[in-house]
Amino acid sequence: MREKMLPSQILPYFQQYLLSRKLVPQKSVTFYAYWANRYLTFSKRLNNADAAEALRLFLEEGGDCQAGVRPHIASQFRHPSPHERRQHA
Repeated sequence: MREKMLPSQILPYFQQYLLSRKLVPQKSVTFYAYWANRYLTFSKRLNNADAAEALRLFLEEGGDCQAGVRPHIASQFRHPSPHERRQHA
């Protein structure tokens, strides 16, 4: 069983980098680290897919690296399918 990490423990050097360069507000740093970590976890499963393809698949699947992703959060980060775009046009 994997031990759950505290938000401050997720990619700590990445969090420091974001803060040192003032790329995101301090209150958002753990949010960005969380999603960067999810992408890295997801992309490891793709066995050397190119970066553009890995990103496209990640966004299509809503960042679902494993079962239990919260759909109301993941849906904010996924691109609508062609079918969904036609329905809203």
